[in-house]
Amino acid sequence: MSKWLRSFCRKMIRRYLPFWKPFVRTICVTSFLSFGLFYFKDIDSVLYLKFVYAVLFFVVASYCVTRNSKFSTFYGLVFGTNLIIFLVRLYQMGYWLSWDIVDIFFLSYAIFLVAFLLNVPLSKLLCFLKLQKKCIGKSENDYRNLFSERRYDLNLIANYLRKYNVIGVESKWGDGKTFLFELLKEECKSKYFFVKIGVMSVTTDIVEKFILNEINHLLENENIFSLASQKINNLLSSQNSLSAVMDLLLKSNSYTNQIDILKRDVLKLSKKIVLVFEDIDRISDKDAIYKIFSIAESLSCNYIKIVYQYNEDDLLAVLKKEKIYLEKYIPYTMKLTPISFRKVVKKLCKCGKYSNIEADDFQFLQQEILIPKDVSTRIEIEGPISLQIPSFSIRKVIIFLDSVENYITSQSGCDTKTKRTIILFYFIKHFLYDVYNKISEKEKFLDTKLFEWEGVFYSIKELLNDDYEKRNLWTLERNKQMLAILLLFDFEFEPILDANGGYSEN
Repeated sequence: MSKWLRSFCRKMIRRYLPFWKPFVRTICVTSFLSFGLFYFKDIDSVLYLKFVYAVLFFVVASYCVTRNSKFSTFYGLVFGTNLIIFLVRLYQMGYWLSWDIVDIFFLSYAIFLVAFLLNVPLSKLLCFLKLQKKCIGKSENDYRNLFSERRYDLNLIANYLRKYNVIGVESKWGDGKTFLFELLKEECKSKYFFVKIGVMSVTTDIVEKFILNEINHLLENENIFSLASQKINNLLSSQNSLSAVMDLLLKSNSYTNQIDILKRDVLKLSKKIVLVFEDIDRISDKDAIYKIFSIAESLSCNYIKIVYQYNEDDLLAVLKKEKIYLEKYIPYTMKLTPISFRKVVKKLCKCGKYSNIEADDFQFLQQEILIPKDVSTRIEIEGPISLQIPSFSIRKVIIFLDSVENYITSQSGCDTKTKRTIILFYFIKHFLYDVYNKISEKEKFLDTKLFEWEGVFYSIKELLNDDYEKRNLWTLERNKQMLAILLLFDFEFEPILDANGGYSEN
């Protein structure tokens, strides 16, 4: 029961302390100053209330113009706390019975203005007290609020859309491309109709029909009925190969005419259209990708914008083409700003989701690691070294943190050393899969062949025991990373070195 209670208390503190901390600090400082003002000096109550009313009126007027909630919250707390201590002091001095209508008038208005200013924090407080999952979930997933990099990316995409008709957004899987466009859709809904096209479910035979049907559906929703899309579908229905479609595009005026008619129908809309093609790099059929490029090129104009989301390396691998080929169809591209592993972990650990892990628990992964002198001499490497961690996708880091949190929870907590071992194990599992794949229950980790040179793999045991030249091993960064992982596991190397500097089987 005591473990459960401690865990619950830690969870509540981590979840609500960031919310309460600035409020409590403001209230404490204001209370201290108010006690000094009212208990050590006589204050004329009417004059004080007139002053408070005047200042509050100015603050409320400023808030109505600027809508600065932090400004209103601060002054609301200051004057609210000040008023409470003022009323307590009056009550102690027995002045209540001598109040006239003027006193009550100023006090009522002052209380009303404080209540108005505190409207914002009170609404937040209700959200927290109700423990709404929606509120907590937003803090976990809203990358715009979590990361300044995503706000920059959002503004850059909006700027690209204003300037260009076809753009590409590149990033790794799980970096938040789809979520970013949901935010963009929300912020730019007065300027654009966003049509999201999930190309994963589209086959080669129906690519054009699928895209045209999505546009036609939008037109019908806006009470615009176009015959052009149906005529284009009829033209395409008899074409069964990519070459036939290309021939149709080049030689038949009827197709291009109908495309122009469809574009004129789109021009009748009150807003521009943005066609968003999600994850085109995940389409295994390159002919389907060619068809998407072809129809999108025909449709793109100032009022039909095209956006492709993809990972460039994966897309080029599917197409088996060079990057210069993509530039014909996607002339303007931007990459989502990479976010460091350390920053992602730090921000996610503060969102209130995790009760058993903190950002500080992961600091050891990026600290410099000292190599024991005997080991360093034997394997011919100079220290210290460190684990070089690249930027991983946000989704991948979330899965990693969830795995660590779930395991620690299942163990009902653990000490610092055990927690580090758990973190390191799941780090290998999620980010160093080739190493994880080599780990076997039948083999000691020190016997696992992690180090590679000229196509041959070695274990740390072999490196410590053999006499061949080892200095060249460390020209490969991967070998340094493997050594860093072994050292982070805190293996004791000294006891297994014999008197001659070799590896002892005991």
